[in-house]
Amino acid sequence: MGERVRIRMTVLAVLVLAVPSSASAREALAPGLVHERLVRPGPVIVHVLRLDRYPARRAAPDGALFRVDAVAAGPLASGRERLSSIVASRSGAGAVAGINGDYFSWAGVPTGLLLDETGLVRDPAGFRSSAVLGADGALHVAQLGLAGTAVEIAPDGRAVGIAAAITAVNRLPRQGGGETILYTPRFGAASPPSPGVGSLVLAPLDPAAPLIGPVGARVLAVGGQGGVSLAGRLVLSLGGGRAARLAATLAPGDVVRLDLGVPGLPADAATGIGGGPALVVDGRPVAAREGFTQAQVTGRTARSAVGQTADGTLLMVSVEDGRSGPSRGVTTAELARLMADLGARTAMGLDSGGSAGISVRGTTPATVGPAGERAIATALVVSYRGVQLPPLGRVSPNGDGVDERLGPVYRLTGRSAVRGDLLGPRGRRVARLGAGWRDAGAHRLAVPVRGLRDGRYRVRVVARGEGDRRASRMIRSVVVDRTLGHLRAGGRPGAMAVSFRLSRPARVSVRVRVAGGWRTAVSGRRLGPGARGVRVAAPPGRRAVQVVARSSMGTSVREAPVRVRAR
Repeated sequence: MGERVRIRMTVLAVLVLAVPSSASAREALAPGLVHERLVRPGPVIVHVLRLDRYPARRAAPDGALFRVDAVAAGPLASGRERLSSIVASRSGAGAVAGINGDYFSWAGVPTGLLLDETGLVRDPAGFRSSAVLGADGALHVAQLGLAGTAVEIAPDGRAVGIAAAITAVNRLPRQGGGETILYTPRFGAASPPSPGVGSLVLAPLDPAAPLIGPVGARVLAVGGQGGVSLAGRLVLSLGGGRAARLAATLAPGDVVRLDLGVPGLPADAATGIGGGPALVVDGRPVAAREGFTQAQVTGRTARSAVGQTADGTLLMVSVEDGRSGPSRGVTTAELARLMADLGARTAMGLDSGGSAGISVRGTTPATVGPAGERAIATALVVSYRGVQLPPLGRVSPNGDGVDERLGPVYRLTGRSAVRGDLLGPRGRRVARLGAGWRDAGAHRLAVPVRGLRDGRYRVRVVARGEGDRRASRMIRSVVVDRTLGHLRAGGRPGAMAVSFRLSRPARVSVRVRVAGGWRTAVSGRRLGPGARGVRVAAPPGRRAVQVVARSSMGTSVREAPVRVRAR
């Protein structure tokens, strides 16, 4: 007797993720946020996050439902993390998707700007572009630089004595020395060792104030050669001659003012990230080098970019290369043309190659190849504080014990009044799925599908947070489809016996997985309702069989492993 195996149904949502290399796809992640997979000639496979009219969405009556943040994977001195983990770890705060950020050293220190609600985490690389989002959601791309100084402040608030230039913020010292670098707790547990270079240890006068612009601090200690704890402290590494002379005039208890200016930074800057080069200016692709080598800009590889259209839609784009499939990758010039074609009025490149990728709900980026996902230093993360409900696909309550139930899980970022409904094909409510106050976190809905007729339904979840005047909502489609069921497969010498039941007429295809891919054994055979069976030839070994039924209800797919014995 051949081995008999019960087959599990492949849900449609999985098929959306595993689309053929020639297919484009589109998924709404939240109202106004869409993930697209585009296939362009080459082929070039492009992943696009579109956040519709971002500035307008920040002006909602209850505050912005969306926010985009430049985030660090961890302490700059030691923090690198996979993009999928960066997004997944922030799901409780509403993170929906993210794209890789700036170039970085293997120690994890980004090359250029990192700006967030705590202030200047990393100063910009003046020879490369930075991307900054204002509080109004507008994207600004420009080459920025640090204009930093440190000076003693008298009791009456006047600057006295020597003003020393601050060269960088949270960067490892370069060979040759002569730099005065400010280290903050975001760098790591301690400032780096600096043999022969003294340190000025400071305590911020207002620990909660962002570290940008004028920052007051009290001197705790003068001296040492790096390796100073950064817990609640700032450390100024005194590599410059003027900085050393400034330190010689200071004693514990004195007050200094750190001026951390970034000329050209928008006054309402909310978050920012480094990268480069600039790709699109005023809607036209540009050929900026910004210190990159010829090989870095002309090689076809996986690449990422961020841009914005004329109506304020944010674009986060990542292109696959040959590591993950047939896509050939793009050059920097081709990426610039792509961003312009997508409607960008302004755009900037991000890190490329093995770092490039987009993660949706913490999934592994499609750009990742056999070597696995690279840990990166920074990312741009899109968060949504409204109710989140993932795609539902289809359910098959036909009595065979496979995918008979539907229990979608929705997520809240804060305590909310929630109402769930099941809507029928004509939009009328078929069933109430619960109502009441729910705490932040994940919650499951029980959808009564067994008594439903086959058809297309929608699950609607409406949530209004405490203190909000308006509710957020998400609606997901679900198909109740009993077309294909009771699937069995057995391995025979050199063949498989496959049986199944159809509840309506369908075109049926049967495929067998062999070495090198799938082989079609039956293609589009028209079959009526009832019990059906086919025998297909298959080489010995561990194989898999897949049955596809295309009917008026769409496409049902089931698949399972089967062991085929040798003759």
